[in-house]
Amino acid sequence: MPAIDDFDGDRPTHERWVLARRSLARPDEIAYYLAYAPGGTAVAELRNRRR
Repeated sequence: MPAIDDFDGDRPTHERWVLARRSLARPDEIAYYLAYAPGGTAVAELRNRRR
């Protein structure tokens, strides 16, 4: 997702993502997550920190 000046200022230090996860048991259902983390954070790390 693009940087937002109100949150990030001139030099963004964080990034935003929209993550989608499909259930193996119910493949017709998709869960969506919004993520905000320091730049360079791996997607695998985001997945381990979901709440």
